[in-house]
Amino acid sequence: MFYPFENLTPVWGMIWISLVTGIVMLGIFRLTSNQRGIKKSKAKVSAYILEMRLYSHDLGKMLGSLGKTFLANLFYLRYMITPIVFIIVPVLIVLIQLSYRYEHRPLQPREQVLVKAVLKPDVQVLAFPVTLQTPEDVLVETPLLRIPSLNEVDWRIRVERDGVYQLNFMVGDRQYEKNLHVTSSLAPLSVTRVGSSMYATLMNHAEPGMPEDSPFISLSVMYPERTLTIMGVDLHWVIWFFVLSLVFSFAFKSVFKVEL
Repeated sequence: MFYPFENLTPVWGMIWISLVTGIVMLGIFRLTSNQRGIKKSKAKVSAYILEMRLYSHDLGKMLGSLGKTFLANLFYLRYMITPIVFIIVPVLIVLIQLSYRYEHRPLQPREQVLVKAVLKPDVQVLAFPVTLQTPEDVLVETPLLRIPSLNEVDWRIRVERDGVYQLNFMVGDRQYEKNLHVTSSLAPLSVTRVGSSMYATLMNHAEPGMPEDSPFISLSVMYPERTLTIMGVDLHWVIWFFVLSLVFSFAFKSVFKVEL
C-alpha cells in the first residue's frame, strides 16, 4: 500500500493510509454497531438539549433535562464499546507498520549516526573482543567506545552515498548483521535488531531477530526522529494519523450511510 508513495514526500503516504483506515473503520463500525440504537440515542440527546433551552427559566425542569441528557449519552456510549473493540486490532496493526516508516527517517548522504551494541549481562564489556566492519561507503569515524555502566559499545559512522548497507559486528569468526538505510524514500526502518521472541518479531519484523546464542541483547542504528508537517503544522505522526483518519471517517459517513 505504501509502494506508490515511497518516492514522494511522507505526507502523501500518511494521507493515503489515513484515508484507507478511515474507510475501513467505517465499514467495521457499520457491521458491528447497533445503528438503530445509535440513531435513537442521538435523537434523545438532541431532544433533551432542546428541552433544556425551552425550560431555561425553570431551574428544576432544566436540571431534570440535564440528567436525562447525561443518561442518554451513557446509552449512546454503550453502543460504541463493541465496534471499538473490533476496530482496535486492525488499527494496532496499521500503527506498527506506520511506526517503521514515520517514527524515524533514513539517513541522508554524509550524515553522521551513532551505532550501539548492547551486550548480555554475563558478557564483560571491557574485555569483549568485538569489531565493526562496514562497506566501502560507510566510514567509521570513532574508535570503539565501551560503556561499562550500560554494558554497551558504541561507534559513530558516516555514510557517503544513498543505499541499503549491512553493518557486520564481528566476534571472533562469527558475524552479526544490522542493516542501514540511506535514502530519501519512505523506507521501513529497523532501528534496533533484537531477539527472536514472538513479541520482538511482532514489534520489529522489519529485520530478522537475533540468534539465541548471540552475545548481544540488541544492535541499533540511532536514526534521527522524523518530523511530519502538514499545512504548516508540525505534529507527531500518531496525532496526524488519528486526526486524518477521523476526518475521513466523518467525511465519508454519509456516503456509506453510517451513523456515528
